[in-house]
Amino acid sequence: MSMDKVFRRKIQSFMTVPLTVQGKNIGLINLSATRQKAFNREHLRTFTTLSNLLSTAIENVKIRLYLERRIDEISVLFEISQSITSTLVLDEVLDSIVNFSMEMMNALRCELRLLDATGELLEVRASRGLSKSFLSSTAIKTGEGIIGSCFSQRLPISVVDARKDPRTKYTSLIKREKLAGLLAVPIMQRGRPIGVITVYTSKPRDFSQDEIDLLSTFASQASIAIENAQLYAEMKRQYLSMVMALAAAIEAKDSYTHGHSTKVMEYAVKIGIELGLNEDELETVRYAGLLHDIGKIGIKDVILTKQERLTLEEVEELHRHPEYGASIMERVEILKEIAPLTLYHHERYDGAGYPLGLKGEQIPLGARILAVADTYDAMIADRPYRKAFPFEYVRQEMKKAAGSQLDPEIVKVFFEILKREGIDK
Repeated sequence: MSMDKVFRRKIQSFMTVPLTVQGKNIGLINLSATRQKAFNREHLRTFTTLSNLLSTAIENVKIRLYLERRIDEISVLFEISQSITSTLVLDEVLDSIVNFSMEMMNALRCELRLLDATGELLEVRASRGLSKSFLSSTAIKTGEGIIGSCFSQRLPISVVDARKDPRTKYTSLIKREKLAGLLAVPIMQRGRPIGVITVYTSKPRDFSQDEIDLLSTFASQASIAIENAQLYAEMKRQYLSMVMALAAAIEAKDSYTHGHSTKVMEYAVKIGIELGLNEDELETVRYAGLLHDIGKIGIKDVILTKQERLTLEEVEELHRHPEYGASIMERVEILKEIAPLTLYHHERYDGAGYPLGLKGEQIPLGARILAVADTYDAMIADRPYRKAFPFEYVRQEMKKAAGSQLDPEIVKVFFEILKREGIDK
């Protein structure tokens, strides 16, 4: 209450007691009376004691509210951490990081940049709410502008209004994109920066220290998810190299099938995409396509390269290659999921195939896809005992085989793909 108001009310006595916590004033208790000398030393002692009690109570409430807020933040961070580490696909991890960053900061725009292979540029790897033209026009070098400085200094940078900050490199683009407030935090991995998370607001905003700390803590968790996804991607690359080496070993035994496994893989993946397989299923089909004939490593070269018709015993031996292949796969942990596709890719839709005589949908979908891809490539390629068949002949024969040897729906889908790609004659 101002002194003017006090005197207008004809107040004759006035006493003020400070509210103090750890030597800092956090407020006041004001008492007034319309008579003179209404307060004495006893009143002062009483209200000083009350002030101390109130100060302690207020501080306790503040601490409780702060702890509750921190507990909520930790709970949210834990849930988010569980979510972003639930996938090992890097692009999915990065998209999740962007989405959660926006949610935590109550922002409508966000970008995540990672250091590129040159070690000089911060490349946009995920974003939301930002135009393609903005993202494509903002090449940022390490140490350059607000984001580059955040990276090189390894410290978060909060900007109330980036349009007016001299460190802003692309001021015109920032204005065109209708951006103002900005918070950039570095993503650290084993003590070195690997990228930056940046959230934007459309109006000037002074991010609180709690908000800066929260996003920085989240960035630390995000770096673990990114590293796990990167390690997984590297493992997959090494895995693919091993698969390619195995495929090459198969084809080295039979010069007539050179490139066959790669083509089967390509056809099978196209079919899988058309049928709506998810990424994990497509990956299994991809590698199974490359390794579907790995069991031929156990078949004698004289059988594989024989130009005359095979004897009954030789046919029986050749028919064992799916079992040989599955046996090899099952011994290697990362190849186990491929084993069933390798084992069953010579089963027939009518149950007359080998090795187990499975029928219809008893045959795994991936194996039915491989059967179509394998049959097509085998017919359009030269073999030791015959020349390649014309496309139209292959199409008619495979349509005849639909429902008996091959899954009719997959045959239909496959030739629709070929027609769309202009391969129809």
